[in-house]
Amino acid sequence: MDLTMLRTIVRRQRFHAYCQSADQHGNTRLSSILQTLVPHVPAVPANTPLPIPEEIERLYETHGDIVPPDIYNALLAYINANTMEPFHHCADLPHTNPRVLPQIAIKHKWITHLTRLFGPHSLNPGNSCVSFWTSSGVDRVVRSGEIIGIWSHFLDGVMHEFLAVSPHLPLSEEDSACNPYNSFPGFQCTVVYRQSTNQIVIIESTHLISHLAQLVQPPGTFGMSRSILILNHSLNCNRVS
Repeated sequence: MDLTMLRTIVRRQRFHAYCQSADQHGNTRLSSILQTLVPHVPAVPANTPLPIPEEIERLYETHGDIVPPDIYNALLAYINANTMEPFHHCADLPHTNPRVLPQIAIKHKWITHLTRLFGPHSLNPGNSCVSFWTSSGVDRVVRSGEIIGIWSHFLDGVMHEFLAVSPHLPLSEEDSACNPYNSFPGFQCTVVYRQSTNQIVIIESTHLISHLAQLVQPPGTFGMSRSILILNHSLNCNRVS
């Protein structure tokens, strides 16, 4: 990449940032004109500060870390399923396409969502057990699992926050038939195996429903074959997610 091309890219990004910040500066007429000229750039609410290059660079320097390969692969699949222009794997050499998902991302110890703290299981098991929803066609599927990592990527001029979740292992049909909570939905409890799955699901904070209270029980509880977790969903206080 030569200097002329680099300058052109920088000027273009500055212009896009100016389009995004027009509302923030109170010039609504200019904002509407710029949004007409550059329709693919979404308007940013007035109370959302735009990241500046120095801040982004400082975040990567202080909190940047290598994303583990299994989480990186799941993250790449999730991002490409939700973007118009796909990113390429960092290991696919040579990089003939400039849209390569960096292997280094900003690692978080915790995040705040709707005034509540969420963090990875390695730091705080109580804040990591969550219920969340994923899309299955046009339907939402409510699932539960443990947060194993929280990462941010600065992509296409926007900071995106992702949570890597290890879903709980559901009961077998035989053990599910022994679950007493099937007959008492008012307790808002579900039962899963204590052993987690090898699957990694990538979600964003908007997919979170709530924390889950959990109780570990040994094999033989309710006549089930393995150690189980009893999960209580009442911490959501019946809010609509």
